[in-house]
Amino acid sequence: MVDNKLELKIAIDSFKSATDNFIQSLSFSTPELFENQIENKGLEISGVYYIEIRSEKFLRERQADWKRQFISFWDKTEFHATFTPKSKKKRLDAHKSMREWTPLYIGKSENIKKRLNDHKTLRLDQRTRGLKLDARGVYEHDCFRVSHIEISMDIYNYISATVENHFRNTINPLVGI
Repeated sequence: MVDNKLELKIAIDSFKSATDNFIQSLSFSTPELFENQIENKGLEISGVYYIEIRSEKFLRERQADWKRQFISFWDKTEFHATFTPKSKKKRLDAHKSMREWTPLYIGKSENIKKRLNDHKTLRLDQRTRGLKLDARGVYEHDCFRVSHIEISMDIYNYISATVENHFRNTINPLVGI
């Protein structure tokens, strides 16, 4: 019995090490405008995607107050209980300054193109979780961009959540889980 537990622990440690090495080898594609990615037939792939928002989209006053401005822009009362993600204080606090592009959301999907389209077009009354950019009235062609990491379907179910969590904890997108 002790040998079985030891062998299992060694196997788990080996799997964790291989997973960590695999994740360290990954990087997101070059960002492209959101609309271009929705129309990209080559994006009918599984993997992890990363959405950024152009900071000037929500910045109305001085830059020093950008976090408060983002919360005011994103967490409006009418969007509560609409299956949309809220801003996360811990993730906002991880960013010391604002850049031209602000990390908005990281997600995973078996069909990235379809999921991006959902994030854009879902209505507020639909129970499917999503950013619902059109319904929020915030979508503009040049204000959102997307990059991705393809994960083949043969390993997607085993590793996609781990990859998503790794990059979420590294990049700290402002909304989501």
